[in-house]
Amino acid sequence: MERPEREDPAARLIAKKHDEYVKLSRRFRLLYYVTRICAVIPAAMLPFLIGGNAILAKSLSIAIALATAVDVIFDPKTRWGNYSRATDRLAVAELKRRGEYESHKEGLDIIAEAEASSVGVNKDIDELLRRIDVNESRRISRQ
Repeated sequence: MERPEREDPAARLIAKKHDEYVKLSRRFRLLYYVTRICAVIPAAMLPFLIGGNAILAKSLSIAIALATAVDVIFDPKTRWGNYSRATDRLAVAELKRRGEYESHKEGLDIIAEAEASSVGVNKDIDELLRRIDVNESRRISRQ
């Protein structure tokens, strides 16, 4: 994202958050694939190793359990999708602010559609906001 002028604090905040969300999106995408690899490959190997090498079989079982736990606790797919979508929306907002959105609208729509299908992002932002509100309400009620 283009660096804003020094005197515009809102633009600086938006640019800072955009950069932060890009990094978080990449981090959760990596975590998503690492947990899948650490769970699926050992799970595929485990049946062949149970009788032959008990220590390796136990180690693979532990790796599968840990990868599954990390996936359940951190939910990297959802977080990856949320941060990816936020970066897209911030970039679109910046293009609108600069008056460049309409000339790029078709390409941006294609990007948004491809990203939504690649990470399973819910296209309906109202539904996403509703889920966030429900989760926040649950979190507050537990406190």
